[in-house]
Amino acid sequence: MRRAAIQKQLEAVDAPQSGTSLGKLTGVSRQIIVQDISILKAGGLPIVSTPTGYILVKDQAAPRFSRIIESCHDAEDIEEELFCIVDCGVVVKDVKVKHPLYGFIAAPMEISNRSEVRAFLKRMKETNAVPLSSLTEKNHYHTLEADQEAKLDEAIQLLQTRGFAK
Repeated sequence: MRRAAIQKQLEAVDAPQSGTSLGKLTGVSRQIIVQDISILKAGGLPIVSTPTGYILVKDQAAPRFSRIIESCHDAEDIEEELFCIVDCGVVVKDVKVKHPLYGFIAAPMEISNRSEVRAFLKRMKETNAVPLSSLTEKNHYHTLEADQEAKLDEAIQLLQTRGFAK
């Protein structure tokens, strides 16, 4: 019953839902939600964990296009980089770095608008977190996704113009 309520909530919204909010909805702790999400995922439900919560990957009628870009900039430029991308209608799916010892290290982002960029930067500041790119002399990669290739072209061109993308 509780897992069905979690699934129903994830199906009803397009924004990530935090474990805390799902816990309040179902009357259990965030830790129980984490376990429930794992069970739902194991059962085949396409749930993605993002920094802001859980989101259900829904079938999309429009074709999706994606590209991986290589980027390099200071931590102070993260906001401008992400704004350049989302303002073109492009989603930042993840960030990856190529570590000399561990190989590729990746983290999901699922950032699609300015509000989500601001929330990401706020969490980064509140937790005193450093970007993954600090491990690799500022070099990092993003998987970008859009419903039109032209949006990806526009975002990449803008990033290159601003000196962020290689």
